[in-house]
Amino acid sequence: MITCRTLQESEIQRELFLHFNRRQVVTDCVRKEQGKWVVKSDPFVDDWSEQDYRTLVSCLRHTAATGGFVSAAFCDNRLKGFVSVEAEFTGSQKNYLDLSSLHVSEDMRGNGIGKELFLQAKEWAREMGAEKLYISAHSAIESQLFYQAMGCVEAMEYNQRHVEEEPYDCQLELSVRRSSKAHARGQNAKQVRALRTTKSHTRESPKTGNSPRGFESQQSCDMWVSVKNQLDS
Repeated sequence: MITCRTLQESEIQRELFLHFNRRQVVTDCVRKEQGKWVVKSDPFVDDWSEQDYRTLVSCLRHTAATGGFVSAAFCDNRLKGFVSVEAEFTGSQKNYLDLSSLHVSEDMRGNGIGKELFLQAKEWAREMGAEKLYISAHSAIESQLFYQAMGCVEAMEYNQRHVEEEPYDCQLELSVRRSSKAHARGQNAKQVRALRTTKSHTRESPKTGNSPRGFESQQSCDMWVSVKNQLDS
């Protein structure tokens, strides 16, 4: 049985992660090159060293101590997934909260743990008054398809610290306002249908008069349709 609960700073210790396995075998990645989203073969194995785990513990303890959100999923009292959201608002309008980590142990992926933890983070951010979650997401195709399923789109405003620290990450966002995911999916579906009936399309800048919401939907369409087309080819 899988249970989830919020973690307190005092219980976030290295021993808590003894049964957690970060290992991820990556074959294809999503990258933005010359303004276009592409799927590239880039096989590697992503894993954490002992020092990485110690850094993780330090970061999660800091998140909890400064008023952020840290939640974990347990199976048979063993931690198998976790998520964290920072308490500090970011962005030019201070409307983002940063989803700083979301990981599921290799042996427990595919059981809905990531979705449950993500939804908890979304709800917490909404309760804190945020408009959006910001996600600097691993570029592995499996990770990107997960975030697409959660309703994420390309970030309208990139966090330069994340870009510099993880240049191969995909910079994403999610509106946490109620019913926003259904709205975004509906807009995406309309854009996909439009693309299927035309040979070319032009994305307008917000400066041309498009509303921010319309630009966000077009961003999502450009990113995910491009990825899907390459996977299907």
